[in-house]
Amino acid sequence: MLTLDLGIAPDYVLDEMAIYEITSLIQHRDLKYREQWEMTRLLGYITAQSHTTKRIKITDIIKFAWDDERKESDPDTPTADQIARLQEMARAYEGMFTPTEKPE
Repeated sequence: MLTLDLGIAPDYVLDEMAIYEITSLIQHRDLKYREQWEMTRLLGYITAQSHTTKRIKITDIIKFAWDDERKESDPDTPTADQIARLQEMARAYEGMFTPTEKPE
């Protein structure tokens, strides 16, 4: 599977590859073809949308497993509290870097 799907040399898979590498490659092997699948779905969507008056979503054509991953909130997205704190910090830094007038 790894040698045919991903093009990895068989001797490397059998002799040198560690277990954690094999597990990671198996879990993420769909990434190799994801762009091609997205392109195929987009072409199908454009074709289907042009032949109907009904509004369809791109996921109505083909639903992929990674579509659900996009819906989950990004853990790196800041919360409202974090945004407020960052804005306060920005105001404080702004005061440090704005030029102050020197008394004459």
